[in-house]
Amino acid sequence: MICKHFEIKNFSKKTSLFLLYGENIGLIEDTINENLKPIFSKNVYNYDELELLKIEKNFMKKSLTNLFLKTIN
Repeated sequence: MICKHFEIKNFSKKTSLFLLYGENIGLIEDTINENLKPIFSKNVYNYDELELLKIEKNFMKKSLTNLFLKTIN
């Protein structure tokens, strides 16, 4: 689902995986610091597009493993 930065508070309790993108890096960082870090303080990871392309296989494996483990617990 796609939502605006000001709507993220409504989804943060129901969702554990977010993809933030766009040209306004400051707004993305503010959204992470104000809305996501207080709830998911230990599990906030930031990746740049080029970094993701380099580690694509490991990223997918790590993401799916983390989702699977959270589902079990």
